[in-house]
Amino acid sequence: MNRREISTVALGTLLSVCGSGPFYVAPAFLGELQRSLGLSLGQLGMISGAENLGIALACMLTSWRLGQVDRRVIFMAAMVCVGGNALIAFATDFYQVLAIRALTGFFGEGPLYAMGYLILGSARSPDRAFGIGIGVVVICAAIVFEAAGSPLLPFGPAAVLVPYAGFAVILAMISALTRYTLPVVAPTGEESASGVRFRVLAALMSIILWSAAAAAFWAFTDTASATLHVDQAAIAHALSVALLVGLVGMVVPVLLGDRLGRAIPLGLATAGLIVSCFLFLGGGDWVQLAIALSIQQFSWNVAVVYQLAGVASIDAGGRYSAYGAVAQIGGMAAGPVIAGAALGLHGYATLPFVVMALGLAAFTLFVLPAPSGSRNTRLKADEA
Repeated sequence: MNRREISTVALGTLLSVCGSGPFYVAPAFLGELQRSLGLSLGQLGMISGAENLGIALACMLTSWRLGQVDRRVIFMAAMVCVGGNALIAFATDFYQVLAIRALTGFFGEGPLYAMGYLILGSARSPDRAFGIGIGVVVICAAIVFEAAGSPLLPFGPAAVLVPYAGFAVILAMISALTRYTLPVVAPTGEESASGVRFRVLAALMSIILWSAAAAAFWAFTDTASATLHVDQAAIAHALSVALLVGLVGMVVPVLLGDRLGRAIPLGLATAGLIVSCFLFLGGGDWVQLAIALSIQQFSWNVAVVYQLAGVASIDAGGRYSAYGAVAQIGGMAAGPVIAGAALGLHGYATLPFVVMALGLAAFTLFVLPAPSGSRNTRLKADEA
């Protein structure tokens, strides 16, 4: 990669860490909220869903108004993340937590999330760029998981969020000291064709459903400790190990690119997600939990890179990548809400079936052919 490509991937990665990083540590955050404030599973689902819904709405607004987005927007959104991630340490009830996380998602994480994916999608090789960017997000989350219980972060439920306030400070400083133009390109005539629109909508809906399936599983892994008859520390270590092991999933698209297409890797990732959920709820020791969560993270990392790269490949300028962020976070907002309602009614035994239904629907949409007669009907990467 040349210097321009390196700076593009680096900035997109930092934006992604600040915008999407807190989601990856949500299990520890929600679990600590349950223990310290006595919140119900339904309330935890509402907190996670409200934050992610705010992010989704902000991503959509950012995508619509890309021409007005510049480094000043990055600076203001970063400062909101600084305040929101730090203020959570002083929240004392459900409504305060709900308000802080919803506002942080809408005014802070959402714009950064969309801009991060826009910039990563504009790279010459989006598969590689997304693999690197999301890989760094996962590495940071694994480090935060392990550091959250140390005396260095005595902030209760906010222990896993305070480091992201630090990342946001770095981003704010960079945006204030440097000049960077977002790589937005004008739509071409081909981008307006019905076949391309169909491909975009099908791919985005696939991302929504797959993200909902993965988030439905991920958000409640920590709270399942009592049901599985293991202590919370065992799941916390399993989560951190899974994040690191799951990084191998980022290597797959970096090495293979689209040589196998994108349908085959996504199909295998969907099967892995479903199997890992059944394996997790059948676990009774730390090793099985770690294996199950590692499969889940590996599958998620493979799926998210190929899905986002598939959307980015439709437009070489990366315009649709911002909508990929909208779809992903929209699904992650819906997943915990759906799972929270199902778990509240029927318990954890229903979780694998929720994941299965969402995952299979997502894969089906991803492999749908474009209408006959349209050009470039397969979701394959464009030549660099």
